[in-house]
Amino acid sequence: MRYSATHVLCAIGLGLLPAGTVLAQAAPDPYSQPVTCNANTFVDPAALSPLMPCDAPTSQKMNPALPATMTPGLIQESFDTFSWQSFVALNWPADGTAIGKGKDPGGDAPAVWQGWMDAFALMTANPPAWGSAPPLPAACKGLPAGTLLSMVGKTPDLLTASTQPFDSGPLIDQNGRYTRFQILVNKPMYDFIVGNRLTTKEGQAAYKPTVTPPNSTVPTMTFPGSFQTGPVTSGTPVATAPGYDGAVMLKLAYKVMGPTDDPARFHTLKALVYTAGATPEQDSCVAETVGLVGLHVGNKVQRFPQWVWSTFEHARNAPEQAQVDAGTAKGPYNYYNAACTAKDCPPNQPPPRPWNPAVQPFPGGYKTQVTRVIALADAYKAINAKWQAPLAGTVWANYELIGTQWPTQPDNQASPTGYSFPLFLANTTMETYTQGTVPQSSSTCIGCHNNAVDTAGRPSDFTYILSLAAKKIFPAAHAP
Repeated sequence: MRYSATHVLCAIGLGLLPAGTVLAQAAPDPYSQPVTCNANTFVDPAALSPLMPCDAPTSQKMNPALPATMTPGLIQESFDTFSWQSFVALNWPADGTAIGKGKDPGGDAPAVWQGWMDAFALMTANPPAWGSAPPLPAACKGLPAGTLLSMVGKTPDLLTASTQPFDSGPLIDQNGRYTRFQILVNKPMYDFIVGNRLTTKEGQAAYKPTVTPPNSTVPTMTFPGSFQTGPVTSGTPVATAPGYDGAVMLKLAYKVMGPTDDPARFHTLKALVYTAGATPEQDSCVAETVGLVGLHVGNKVQRFPQWVWSTFEHARNAPEQAQVDAGTAKGPYNYYNAACTAKDCPPNQPPPRPWNPAVQPFPGGYKTQVTRVIALADAYKAINAKWQAPLAGTVWANYELIGTQWPTQPDNQASPTGYSFPLFLANTTMETYTQGTVPQSSSTCIGCHNNAVDTAGRPSDFTYILSLAAKKIFPAAHAP
């Protein structure tokens, strides 16, 4: 696998992860769950498993199956393997059958994460019990059951209602439809938030942090982190180890399936696409089938206080800009029209105002023209092919890892971000208009989430979810 010189220098300078080193683990957080971890790394072909990894092994002592000397490329590959293991486990059928063997087109089936808690429903004075559905707005009553989708932007309070504009703009697919978004949390994260009464401003104000993470000098809010307790046990086809499951949060992007979209190429679900109006009477709700086009995974791993960030996309979202420049971009794409010139369809530009998701398709036939600014490295193309191979013929072979961002110096108190690598990482469905390599402007997961605070203005451990307690948005505003 090939990585850039910057990558090599960054990994060589890594103070945390010299080969053969294992850091002592703290006692498990009471909100973490004991589990059997997926400890399989560098297996060829890739081994599919419903088990989540609890750590990113970076030395032979952590996992005897690893090479005796971990080169910079293998360190990054370990994180990328962690990402793919997480992707497969998260998308494993909720009923426990094998991935890709479901009854829907492409072997699709409802995934594990579809039973997780919606962040909007969670951050209320009376959060729903785990496993229960969020409350429905009046406009959605009487429609067939489906997943409630109310976000029209990646950031929770951006264009949630049609009266709330935001800086980056919505994303319009090639059918002229607004892309929809969702934020979910797993059980350990739900338990931590509810158990510490963090769903309201009052609860957050009363909360007193008791944990001082290694990258801080004072007690700071610290979500439970996953970790392996070992030892690793060889198995067929997956090596396993005992461990603990920490907090995981997902951001998901969906396109409304159009007449030319093949359901055998998307993970699909039935949705209630809700659009808030200025008043409850102006709300709208439509039952639609939507397809997954983007997936961010924020995984709190105990050795990495800044979390490990993985981002996946549908492989046919958009071409790389280099392909466009070379004239080799061949459609169809979900967010790019290969027949439209750059003059008529300038890439990566927000749609013209006004933005009103209640009016679809977008007026004037407008569609967002998206290109990938930073091309996938050869290493990502190789690891994607490795993991897509055992998923061939299923919907999941149509998704690819765009990158894994992690802190190279996680315990460095002078750098809250832990000198993350890679420095920039963008998903074309979620950071469409902030791709690139411009400091303080281009997308970076850890750098962005380092700014997250609770409603009292205190650091909230790299998640913006707690800020929802202060916002009057659905379901609080228009719930019956």
